[in-house]
Amino acid sequence: MEVMVECNDSFRVEMSYLASFNKSGSFPDETDKTPKCFMRCVLEKSGVASPASQFNVKRTAEIFPQIRDIAEEDIVKIATECTDRPETCKCERSYQYLKCLMETVIEIYDV
Repeated sequence: MEVMVECNDSFRVEMSYLASFNKSGSFPDETDKTPKCFMRCVLEKSGVASPASQFNVKRTAEIFPQIRDIAEEDIVKIATECTDRPETCKCERSYQYLKCLMETVIEIYDV
C-alpha cells in the first residue's frame, strides 16, 4: 500500500514492528508512540479513520481482507465492537482499534 510508504516517511517504523503486529496483534514496545502514529496516519489516509479519530467500520471491512483472509461481514462485526474507544490521543486510539481487531481475529480464526 502506498499510504504505508507515505506514512513511513513521517513516522519511521521498522518492518519487524509491523511483522510483530501482524503476528501477535501488538507492538513489541507499546510505550513507543511513533509506530502508533504511523497506524493513525495509515488509517486516516486509507479512509478508515476520520481526522477526529472516528472509525469507519465499512471501510475497515473493505481493507482488512487484504491483510487477512476474513469475510467482510465478520470484519464488520468485529470492527463494530472495537470502535468504541476510551482513548483521547489519536495515535493511541488508532493503535488500540487495530490491536482490538487483530487480537480478536487471531483469537477467533487462529491466523
